Amino acid sequence: MRDKLQIIALSLLGLAIPLTTYSKGYFFIAIVLAAVLGVFSLNFKQLKHSFSFFNKKLLMLVVPVCLVTVLSVIFAIDFSYSLKKLADVSLILVITGLLGMFLQNVKKERFLISLKAMLIMTVINIAYLYFDMYFASPEILLSIYGEGETGPGRVRYPASQIAVISPLLFAYIYFTLKNKTYAWGFFILVFFTVFATGGRSAMLSFIVGGLFMIVLLFIYKHEKINLKKIVVGVCAVLLCVSGGLLGYKVLDARNGGKEFEYRASLESSDLSSGRFEIWKFTWQKSLENPVLGVGIGGYRKLTADSDVVLAARNHPHNFILEILVSTGFVGLITCLTVLFIGFLMYFKQINQISMVAIGVVSSYVTYWVNSLTSVSILQTYWLAIFAVMSLI
Repeated sequence: MRDKLQIIALSLLGLAIPLTTYSKGYFFIAIVLAAVLGVFSLNFKQLKHSFSFFNKKLLMLVVPVCLVTVLSVIFAIDFSYSLKKLADVSLILVITGLLGMFLQNVKKERFLISLKAMLIMTVINIAYLYFDMYFASPEILLSIYGEGETGPGRVRYPASQIAVISPLLFAYIYFTLKNKTYAWGFFILVFFTVFATGGRSAMLSFIVGGLFMIVLLFIYKHEKINLKKIVVGVCAVLLCVSGGLLGYKVLDARNGGKEFEYRASLESSDLSSGRFEIWKFTWQKSLENPVLGVGIGGYRKLTADSDVVLAARNHPHNFILEILVSTGFVGLITCLTVLFIGFLMYFKQINQISMVAIGVVSSYVTYWVNSLTSVSILQTYWLAIFAVMSLI
């Protein structure tokens, strides 16, 4: 029975991040259930070991959490909001503690269960993205979501979520499938989904996470280092930065102390039906200057006097076409070549443990960058605590 509970808990843990595509509520439900079921799967000896772990390690996690909480209570403009934030942070700490107790007693090979669940949910998200963007009529979307909720804004930019977890999923696929062609196929699918359907936030987070992954690979290949300590250190630094950003948001009078939320807007509704026209417009403009393009930032100038929808005035929601129209085929081929070499280095790692560890921290860095534009800083803050605790 305990074995089954552990499998269910690990599966829920893997589903949590992909579920944020639909609702942060689903994310927290999955995390809470994973924490509770995970603790119930432990025996008395394992629980005792976990409490011993907390006596030594939990202090480094409690201090930044308490600091942000105190700042929000003392300096926030809206006191009721401060109390809510205090409750949120307290709940986060409790859930994190339960998950930490559970994860300290899980065999490392069992984490593949979480990755498998994450992979399945990601494939579903990709299919859902294309359905929502290409095949669903406004009438169908209206019947599913209700008025004002149609278009890619409703699915909360799944391209960003796919970009976030892709490094970790590459590691899982590469080491669990005998035919490596499937791993490359998944890479191409993710690459196209992120770069040909996502906005700048997805593109930026994907590139930063990928470059960080390449740096870690280079360091690991040429230096004998403790990769686990590096991963924990990076997550701890991002934890402090996220906490600082969260505190800043609480102190910012113009924002009323509100945290970053998903940026779904009514403009996205126009984007669903007009995306093909936007891409056609961008492609036609790129053919006018095919070699070197019209220059960096050229797309915004091109759309200044055009009739494209407002949601696409700044960028065409297609990074490949945006690079093409700005830098021409020379810039596009150069960019794709550099990214391909980076992921080729990633796939060539022969040590499974090091590859998965690098995948974990690269995915987290990707998520953190994405949180600055389209997801919740508080959620990122929680993920940092979870990452540090699970890897210590």
